[in-house]
Amino acid sequence: MVEIEVALGGIGRKVQFWMQLEPTQQPDAFLLEHFNHGLCFEPEILWVLLHTLQEGDRAIDVGANIGFFTMLMSCLVGESGHVLACEPGSNNLPTLRWHLKRNKIFNVEIDERPVWSKAGPIDFYLNPDDRSSNALFDPAQWDQNIKAKQNPQKLLLDATTLDDLAGGLDCRRLKVIKIDTEGADQRVLEGASNLFEMYQPPFVIVELNPLGLPQTGCTAETMRDFMASFGYDMFFLHQNDLFPTLVPATTRVTYLNDVQIINVLFSTMERVSAAWTTAVG
Repeated sequence: MVEIEVALGGIGRKVQFWMQLEPTQQPDAFLLEHFNHGLCFEPEILWVLLHTLQEGDRAIDVGANIGFFTMLMSCLVGESGHVLACEPGSNNLPTLRWHLKRNKIFNVEIDERPVWSKAGPIDFYLNPDDRSSNALFDPAQWDQNIKAKQNPQKLLLDATTLDDLAGGLDCRRLKVIKIDTEGADQRVLEGASNLFEMYQPPFVIVELNPLGLPQTGCTAETMRDFMASFGYDMFFLHQNDLFPTLVPATTRVTYLNDVQIINVLFSTMERVSAAWTTAVG
């Protein structure tokens, strides 16, 4: 086990916290490789958080895993802010709790239920090959998940929805929702219809997973159509601090080599322009 201090920042802001990582496990080894080379994991998400979250804001991290982005959010919203971390994986929760305790973080609430389009019992699969890839479908179908094939870990859990979770939040101050659920992202969004209708949280980060989305009967286009019905546009994000790129509704989304996962932002040009006051050419 390795304990490492993580320091990240940009646009005049800085976040710093401790992480405990196990080099023999994924995604810990992947994170360590980035940190040891002075890099940030999924920096495109870091830039969104740096530009959008301010002291006192609320944020939701669906698929919090071991808490990397949860802690980023916590630092940025400050003591008067609040972060809801949704993580149902029993293989992640002990480390997530350790991170909050080690960093003396008191503005984060953990909800251990899967988030879905409706509340009720749902199958949830732990992935012993990569604890960042727990899913609402069986990871054993992928050849690389050897341990999942040998030792299936299927659980029956009670799911909740973002609409239900929003009942305990000050949604007028809800600034960012980040979702990373290995392909269930649209179904999570569908459980937030009332939230989108009443409050339209300004920044929603999701993952377009070309392998996972079809497992829940979705595509990039169906997700974009759903969000468009609430007035959201899709923006591609960049690993450096470039202005997010608007993807026109008539432009089809494709994936590099048909497998490259993409993090995208749902927002409006007005809100993105207010958060990114400078566009670097």
